[in-house]
Amino acid sequence: MRHMSPNELHKYSCDTMLRGRKPVTDKEWMLVVNCWAANIAKDMTSDAVRIMALLYNCPLNPEILELISAFQDDRKGGAKPQPSQEENDDDVSSHGLPKANKL
Repeated sequence: MRHMSPNELHKYSCDTMLRGRKPVTDKEWMLVVNCWAANIAKDMTSDAVRIMALLYNCPLNPEILELISAFQDDRKGGAKPQPSQEENDDDVSSHGLPKANKL
């Protein structure tokens, strides 16, 4: 992906996640922030997401921003060790976010 300005990244995230609408609810903001985090270079994600949140008056608390950043950084990383069965049984991921439903 080419380099984007913060404005371009915010517009891209709104276009992709919300069909061009501006985020209003916390859920919509989480989608947009997740898209920001997915498109920022690893190890810069946390700082860049905090700056973006300030620029665009994102109402999410800093803990949520950090959890989303950590989740996306983990996705960008290499192979991770397999979690134990105990961790698999939990309803919450290692980032504190609810696990997705298994199909």
